[in-house]
Amino acid sequence: MIRFPLWTRAARLRCRALCPPALLLAGVLLPASADARRLHVDAAAGNDSADGLTPATAWRSLEKVNGFAYQPGDSILFRRGERWTGQFNPAFGQGTAQHPVFVGAYGVGARPGIDGQGLFQDAVVLQNRSYWILTTLEVTNLG
Repeated sequence: MIRFPLWTRAARLRCRALCPPALLLAGVLLPASADARRLHVDAAAGNDSADGLTPATAWRSLEKVNGFAYQPGDSILFRRGERWTGQFNPAFGQGTAQHPVFVGAYGVGARPGIDGQGLFQDAVVLQNRSYWILTTLEVTNLG
């Protein structure tokens, strides 16, 4: 299990951007799986009833993201310049060494943010999840 503890103002998780559908890991270029999906999340204009497969049909909430079953090679892309309050804790899905699940950003602007607001012990939890890569997110959990 990977846990991100409570962060102070000075200590925030910041990651560098990687671009799906290919990821550079340890000097090896990994192509996305043929069945991989790019799932978009937009806090302002998203709709949890939509399919999430394009920016125009993006999901809105962390609850929708957390309840989805992910497959190897899937990408979860949060819209830049937006913030979500709550916990990122996907309940279903695994990646593989060749096709990890990628969590990153799309669009232009500031890094997307996930803010636990001190309501959770951890703002990001990957419990019993294998081969997940998180990048380009700002994670805070200030109470």
